[in-house]
This record gives sequence, C-alpha cells and structure tokens, in this order.
Amino acid sequence: MDYTGKITDVLKDISQEAWAKYPVIITDNMEEGWGEELFGQEALKSIFTDARIPEGCFRIVKEGTLLAHKHYSRPVLVGETIVSRVLDGSKAVKALNEGNSVILSALEEYWKPIRTLCSTLGKRLGTKCAAFAVITPPGRTGFVPHIDRTEQLVIQCSGDKNWRVFDVQTRGKGGVPVNLEDLGVPALETLLKEGQMLYLPQGAPHMASSSESLSIHITLTFEPVTMGQWIDAAVKEIISEDDDLVKDLKPFWFEDEEYQLQLLKAKCESIASKIAHRAEVKAKELMLKNKINTNNDSYNTISSTVGGR
Repeated sequence: MDYTGKITDVLKDISQEAWAKYPVIITDNMEEGWGEELFGQEALKSIFTDARIPEGCFRIVKEGTLLAHKHYSRPVLVGETIVSRVLDGSKAVKALNEGNSVILSALEEYWKPIRTLCSTLGKRLGTKCAAFAVITPPGRTGFVPHIDRTEQLVIQCSGDKNWRVFDVQTRGKGGVPVNLEDLGVPALETLLKEGQMLYLPQGAPHMASSSESLSIHITLTFEPVTMGQWIDAAVKEIISEDDDLVKDLKPFWFEDEEYQLQLLKAKCESIASKIAHRAEVKAKELMLKNKINTNNDSYNTISSTVGGR
C-alpha cells in the first residue's frame, strides 16, 4: 500500500484556514486494516524482540507520570563493561500488562517501514518528519493535557482512542504546563478508530485515553517552517558580513552612549534596507532545494518500480 501517497493527500486536503489553527479528523476513504499494516501489534512484537531501543527513545508512563528508565531497560555489554542500556522487551510487555503506557520515540531510527515513510514525506513536504508510537492498555490515559511544539498527524493503527483537543494556546513551545480547568470546552472531542487520522496543530493542548482494547497509534511530527526562519537567516548573514557588527566594542563602551546609539541606528537602517531582498533570496534557495528533492524522490520511485519488473 502507498502509505506516503495516502498521507500526502490527507495533508494536502487540510485547508489553509485549518492548518496551524484547529484540529481536523480524517475518516473518509480509509481502507480497513491499513493502520495495522503500517504499525500494528506484529510490528510491536518485532520491535520488543529485536530492536535495541536506547533509553533516550522510550518512556513508560503511569497515570500521566514518566517512570524511571532503569526499571525497564537492560545493559548492553562489551566484555564486562556496560556501554549502554536499551529497552527490555519483556519488561515493556509487563509494564503494559500492569496498565502502563509505552512511548517509543524516534521510531524512524530503528523501524525501517517508518524510516522510509518519514524520509519520503520529509522530502515531499520540505521539512523534517519524525515519528513516535504510543501504546496504551485498555481504559487508560497517557499524558495529562499538554502542548507539543510541532504540527502532528496522529494515525490510529490498532484499537481506538478517545481524544480531546482544545484551541491553540501558544505556538513555538513544547512541554508547556496546561491546567485542564483553564481550557474550557474542547475544540474537538472524538473517538479515533483504527485507520483514521487526526491533525493536531502546534500549540493545541490535547489528551487521549484508550477504550476497551489495547490502543496503538503513531504520531508523525513535522518540524516548523516559518517566514521568520528566512528573515532570521538573512539577518544573521548580513550581520556576519559587517565587521562593525561582529567586532568587540571598546572597553567602557557604555560611557559613550550618544555615539553608540547613533551607530546602532545607522546599522539598523542599513540592515532594514537589505533584509527584504536577502530574505527573499533565502526563501527561493530553500524552495528550489526542496523542489529538486521532490523531483529526485519521484524519479527514484519510478526507477525502483521500473527496475523491479
């Protein structure tokens, strides 16, 4: 199945008005079982058995609280020396049976189908795409209400999950504490079923809980691409080209206030006169780079298909 094409079409269908503003649930034209094929219980069994997931890439969550890594990891030995610690699959299964959730981060780093999906999506979208998985036992809640710093697409792969998503509160930051009592009425409240998807805008508080069966979902994250980044890159480049802006000021610089402020004003006016053109150049460079990446990705897909006849 062409997972990349399916997800690309979904992202294209999210309107300009909705993107980065409010959640969208996608339920139409979802073939039965496609989510399980993408990342279901069989994939999970394989990861628990074969993958060496480092401590930084997994967490066990009990009633919204992160538990210590050391209780769910095992040492990797070189001779008698412990060189690292990785997820112990049998302990992860035990944690699930005890009612705890398991979160697997950077899924694209150790599960090839997701690596291929994220790589291709990233090239098509012009940004870095990553993935994490959340496995929640029946009738349990994962994290308490929280805000993430990226745009996200949730794909329900196995079972179902109740979601509550609130209006966007703050953009550009993740991990911001959220008080449920301050959020008011959810902007969206839904039961996400296997194969369905949910778009979560950056800065929108959300929480989720499983129903009567084990729930597995993956979340695709997309690094923000903003006009501010183009302007920031242009300003940094302009500054680096002007010796007056990068050299150290003379000791006791604060005693010559009038001179320093006059010079500062002149430099700001100089930067302002250059910034629009330079930012446009930066934007065009990135646009061209991503167009080339997209075209190369399409060519490689065609070549692979033709070569595999």
